[in-house]
Amino acid sequence: MIAIRVDRESSGEYARYAADLCRAWSDSAEIRIWLDPGDPAAFHPALRLFVAGGRFTNRTLRAFEPQIFVAIGDRAGRQGARVLASARETRLIYVALSPRLYADTSLWAVASNYCVQRSILARADRVVVAATGNLYQFLLREWTHESRYFLLPKMWDPDEFPNAAERAALRETMAPDPADTLVVYAGPLEPHTRVDWLLRAWAAVEDAHGRARLAVAGEGSQENAMKALARRLGLERCAFIRPERNLAHYAAAADLTALSCLFDMHARLPIWSMACGVPIVAMEADGVRMSVTHGENGILVPVGDHRALAKGLLELIRDPERRRAMGEAGLRAAGAMNSETFRARARALLDELTGLRAIA
Repeated sequence: MIAIRVDRESSGEYARYAADLCRAWSDSAEIRIWLDPGDPAAFHPALRLFVAGGRFTNRTLRAFEPQIFVAIGDRAGRQGARVLASARETRLIYVALSPRLYADTSLWAVASNYCVQRSILARADRVVVAATGNLYQFLLREWTHESRYFLLPKMWDPDEFPNAAERAALRETMAPDPADTLVVYAGPLEPHTRVDWLLRAWAAVEDAHGRARLAVAGEGSQENAMKALARRLGLERCAFIRPERNLAHYAAAADLTALSCLFDMHARLPIWSMACGVPIVAMEADGVRMSVTHGENGILVPVGDHRALAKGLLELIRDPERRRAMGEAGLRAAGAMNSETFRARARALLDELTGLRAIA
């Protein structure tokens, strides 16, 4: 039996990753999953099939005696490491999706991060990371042997995307004039996503080109601040959209996507863009580099350089043929992140930890 404990996380990324694992493993194992109250798991129908009733406690974990315990998030990892310290017959998989490694902004944060991650990694049999940038951060710290890490990139699911008619209808609401180039950012409005850099870049785009529109689809703690900045910058061809559907739909409706961030371990926009054949202009941050190949399926610029971001946007806005070629390259590369590739790697991880034995 596999037990999965998922920490609550506002974007639903932990629950989404858990759902992907469940779909990969459900034919090979009995799965029970525990979520915090209020977790946005309703977005993942496949996940609801495995949700166990009742609160998850230390006693719960001991009572189930799973052969594999999967901890998604720091709190779940700490709990699993503590309870399973002497239970060597249970394998612990820690899914390291947390941005904690990028929050070392004070001595206290450094110490806290060290204590949390070190305690988990000391017990974990495998540490699953979803991005090469995150893997690099762990390897740099040398908290456990490199053989314990397992790279399992996020996947895209064809069911997330709109059909052609839905895509065209949504695009018309954001850019009624078909001659306009529609640029879309779809994601959270949080401090680390630095949408302010994108807005400053867009001010330069508006000054240089009058046939492009920017749609910012998302919400978060920085929403009001970003709207106020757009007003101060005098942006006339920029709209903020409160999402009424899956964010992948907004990426699919775009001619071009844009992403400015310090880091983004939960970055889905590059993956959605590739899957839809839409090129992207993005800052070369951890969580982004693994998906975007500069000059092939998009343009990468230095982190924090909004002038370079504006230049990259203008290059592709002015060159529809290059956009088309980059979109086609993205479609070809998207195969490395499709559902079958993810599930094959996830099954390989399971086989590695169970020695190819059936789990009952």
